[in-house]
Amino acid sequence: MLIDFHVHIKRTSGCAKAPASNMAKAAAKAGIDGIVILDHNYHATIDDCLEVIDASEGKVTPYRGCEISIREGHHVVCITEADLDIRMPCSWATFVEWRVRNRAVSILAHPFKDSSKILIDLWTDTLDGIEYTSPKAPMPNRKLVYDVAEEYNLRMVANSDSHRMRDLGSHANFCSGLPYDTQSLVTRFNSMDLHPYERILAPIDLSGHEND
Repeated sequence: MLIDFHVHIKRTSGCAKAPASNMAKAAAKAGIDGIVILDHNYHATIDDCLEVIDASEGKVTPYRGCEISIREGHHVVCITEADLDIRMPCSWATFVEWRVRNRAVSILAHPFKDSSKILIDLWTDTLDGIEYTSPKAPMPNRKLVYDVAEEYNLRMVANSDSHRMRDLGSHANFCSGLPYDTQSLVTRFNSMDLHPYERILAPIDLSGHEND
């Protein structure tokens, strides 16, 4: 089975191009079995999840997430059922307090995208994972990610960082089975058998959705 922990939806976004229903259809066509739906500083709702289930005819399992902007210059993908009740963007200290209080899974998104600056040595107690590869992770930076993950015992994941339907399927993670809901994913994340996966797909048929 394949899961992508970083899929944007268009509800409050200025950059995502498609609603949850269309992203769900694209995920199903790309062979993705589970997606964490989110947006910048916006927490996906239960209605968003129901939209994914309905549009994919139950083929894609949705999980609630958010991508939090940190003032210090990084972004963190979080998986949680808890409300995002802090002002955005927030400081790292504010994020840590929220994350610990809500026991959210936290994955450092597209590290080293802009520079090699990273405060990982200060953050390790609060991070669960790090994106090993994504469309925004240049190849030379992957060795840096690998070294950080090894040193701080972080899960390495491959995510598509999808903003359009056509992005789905470029990166995902093999797993032996999918948790059935968000809380189960949070509970099982650190023990899941995950294998980052990157592939080149034939273009998804986007008839009628060319701009999504």
